[in-house]
Amino acid sequence: MALTDRPADRHQKTEVTLAIGYAALAVAIVLARLNPATGHEVSIYTATPPGVWVGVAIALLIALFVALYADSGRFRALALGLAGLSGVVFVSLPVIRGYRFYGLYDSLTHLGWANDIASGALEPTGLIYPGIHLVSLFIATVTGFATSTAMLLMVVCMFTVFLVFVPLCVWTIVPGRDALVVGTFSALLLLPITHMSTHVNPHTMSQAILFSTLLVFLLVRFLATPNDSPALAPLSLLLALVAGVVVVFHPQLSVHLLVAFIGICAFQLLYRIVASSRALHIYPTVYGHTVFLTGVFVLWSANHDLFSGIATQAASSAIAFILGTGTQQAGASIASQGSSLLAIGGSLGVVFFKLFFVSLVFCVLSFGLFLATFSSWGKRAGYTSTQIQYLSAGLGALFPVFVFYYIGTLSEMYFRVFGLMMLFVTILGAVAITVGARGLTNRFSRRSIKPLVAGVFVVLLALALVAAFPSPYVYQQSPHVTQQQMHGHALAFENQEGDTRFAGVRQGPYRYVDAIEGGGRTSEHSEQVPAERMHDDLPAYFEGDRYVVVTEVDEQREVEAYHELRYAEEDFAAIEAQEGVHNVQSNGEFDLYMVPAQREANEPPA
Repeated sequence: MALTDRPADRHQKTEVTLAIGYAALAVAIVLARLNPATGHEVSIYTATPPGVWVGVAIALLIALFVALYADSGRFRALALGLAGLSGVVFVSLPVIRGYRFYGLYDSLTHLGWANDIASGALEPTGLIYPGIHLVSLFIATVTGFATSTAMLLMVVCMFTVFLVFVPLCVWTIVPGRDALVVGTFSALLLLPITHMSTHVNPHTMSQAILFSTLLVFLLVRFLATPNDSPALAPLSLLLALVAGVVVVFHPQLSVHLLVAFIGICAFQLLYRIVASSRALHIYPTVYGHTVFLTGVFVLWSANHDLFSGIATQAASSAIAFILGTGTQQAGASIASQGSSLLAIGGSLGVVFFKLFFVSLVFCVLSFGLFLATFSSWGKRAGYTSTQIQYLSAGLGALFPVFVFYYIGTLSEMYFRVFGLMMLFVTILGAVAITVGARGLTNRFSRRSIKPLVAGVFVVLLALALVAAFPSPYVYQQSPHVTQQQMHGHALAFENQEGDTRFAGVRQGPYRYVDAIEGGGRTSEHSEQVPAERMHDDLPAYFEGDRYVVVTEVDEQREVEAYHELRYAEEDFAAIEAQEGVHNVQSNGEFDLYMVPAQREANEPPA
């Protein structure tokens, strides 16, 4: 009796296994579609039927093991396709489950701007970053979907760009079928999404970072192409074109990428000066592209003063920090959030583990890979690709920018740089895993190394994906916007009396004004109601009549996600019982209270 399966038997078993994986994913999609959201969901994880997660998990596990163990290129391609589809389904869950919209704050303003562009009320050039809005409107035109749904599909498209070009970057640096496998599953970790300044909902910087993976891929291909290759000219043109597109997606990101390009230029110049080998001279430099990117940024941002203001604020506060004359602590937002977390019984260490442990693992791998490129052991093991050194130089150049923002006390803007750094780290970490696995295979055997690689990715995927969407698990609110919330706000704005302003919990509904009436129209409806005023004497708090908006989102955020840090459950019940406060509109998820100002006995109404 044979001790091993015949090739035909193995192929048949692999086909059946892949069929099970695709079937599990199909069942997950159907279950998700048949169980749409019926109200606001504080966590997409707990609200989505467990069968959906089981189906996606089965599909990912089968994809991982078949991709690692299959001898046939066809089966490996099918496995990677299954992995990619599983990732797309995961990110698409808000769309599949019928969310009206997924995104608060900036996302609502971007929705308003997209609607303004669609109606002709706003020219695309009137925005400094119209990229995601134009892509969303293109999707809306092609599919016939509403702009809000098209924006969610735009997020999925940008994730797909990231998912496709990360493994291609890894394969370009260290060619081989294993590079594509490791690159694909590394991309599924979604390391650039940190929830601190990068998100899975419509957000210009977040999607611009994911889109810039295409730019990084073209950069890696360009740097690996000899000067005498006929492919160099088209690659150079494509690199310049995509660099210009990135500026339109987000000029601030283009500045960060420009810093990375300058780091690569500096490394190329230094290497050519000190290296005895002339081999590097047969490959191109990025000096010209760096100048081109600078020029496009200057031309595009010439009519916008946003980034000059940001740069001025960052520079002045950084200088004040260095001189010791600053009044605000560096990283003040982190310190504030840390204090709030401790106040509700949370642990900074636990939250760091949930959000950043996987990123930390890849950072260590990337740093080790960079050091290995300069060691004799690394050269013997195959860590000799100059692309590794180039990307490491670009990554290293970004670190001072991160520190500059941090000591410049620009809210959480340093995490925008961190998100881009995680794009480089994803690629370099995947390269490190690929080359490390190859080195271990040479010492041991594939039979012993493949289970290790599979086990590592199973753990990393579980840790990363459970924190990919904001939820109480990471002490964050879900940005789910329901039809009732949108309709409630629209009706309230339509029936607004005179110039009576709106207030709300934590902040007023001015973002909904943006989404419904047009982006950036007003910020006057931004007042918040303190918790103590929800119990007593609310009319005396305001100078003039006010509408107070209280939504299901507010209550679930404060009670379930923030554990009653500022507002307790009884606060939301108390406001309606106040004398002189009238509930004038309600639909189950949206309540509007009319709060007449407290007046003297002889004072007429306004």
